[in-house]
Amino acid sequence: MGELPQQLDTNLRMLAGLEDRLRSVEASIRSAEDRKASLEAQSHLVGRTASTRTTRNGNPVLVFPNDSSGSLEANLPRRRRSWQT
Repeated sequence: MGELPQQLDTNLRMLAGLEDRLRSVEASIRSAEDRKASLEAQSHLVGRTASTRTTRNGNPVLVFPNDSSGSLEANLPRRRRSWQT
């Protein structure tokens, strides 16, 4: 930034540009903080209502209390045998 009086216009334009960038960065920060709060709330809800289970191939999955996939998976071998006979 210049220090001489004839550089005042340049300095003012630079200042205006920097102020615009500051407002943009502040808005981005607010948006990121809102998203973070939302994700933390969702994570808290999932943590309270779900448990983690590991599949046969070692991948973790979330299991919710009303999820019947565990009983379906347990019945799968019996059902397969009944279809083959």
